[in-house]
Amino acid sequence: MRIPGNFKRDTGVDSFDPRIDAISKIQSDFLLIHDSAGETLFLLRGSNSALLIGTGGGGPGLASFLRHLTGDLPLDVAILDRDPRQAGGLAQLSPRHIYVAASAVLNGVPATVLADGGTIDLGLNQAGQPLKLEAASFQSDGAANLSLLNVADRVLFAGNAFEKQAGAAPPRMMQQISKPEEDQAARSAWLAGMNGRFDLVYLASNARWYSAPKDLEGWLAARAKAM
Repeated sequence: MRIPGNFKRDTGVDSFDPRIDAISKIQSDFLLIHDSAGETLFLLRGSNSALLIGTGGGGPGLASFLRHLTGDLPLDVAILDRDPRQAGGLAQLSPRHIYVAASAVLNGVPATVLADGGTIDLGLNQAGQPLKLEAASFQSDGAANLSLLNVADRVLFAGNAFEKQAGAAPPRMMQQISKPEEDQAARSAWLAGMNGRFDLVYLASNARWYSAPKDLEGWLAARAKAM
C-alpha cells in the first residue's frame, strides 16, 4: 500500500477526513507492506537509497519482491527491537547496512548501532527535501528499542514495544534485568522527548494506515494500567 496514495486525486475530494489530510502531507515515497505472516513492514525510497523498516516473519519471496520495488537503489534495513517479527526475513536479504539500537539486538549479526540523534540519510524525497530518519532509543522488556523519525514528514516508526500481546511474558533473562516500572519510565521519557515532533506513528505489527500521537499515548497508558 502506498502512503498517502491517490485518494484525493482519484475521488476529487478536497477534504474528506482529518486522517486523510494528515497522510496527504507525506512527501516521501513510502510503502506499507504486509507479508505472508500478516506482519507489517515499511519501505522508504529516497533518491540515493531505500530503507526497509522491519523484515517480517520470514515468509518466502521477500527478497524478490523488494528488488521489484527498489530497482537499482541500495537497500538498508532497520531492525527496531528483538521481537522475532522484526528480523524474521533478514536471512533472505543482503542489505548494505543493518541498523539497530544495540549490538545485542541481533545476537552477533554485524550491524550498525545508531546512537540517539544519529541519522539514516536516504537522499531526497519526492518534493526535493532531505529524507533523513533520526534515531531515538529506549529500554523495554530488557532490550534496546530503536525508533526512527522521518523529520520532514513528521512520521514516527516505533517497532513492537507498545504492542506486545497482553499476558505474554518476556524471556527469563529479560525478566531478571528489566522491571515493569523501569520499562514504563523509559517509554514515558522517550515519548516526552518526541512530543510535538510527529503527527503520525506506525508500529511494526499494526496494520493501520493512520495512527496519531494520542493513540501512542493510549497504548502507553494501557500498558501502565496492566502493570
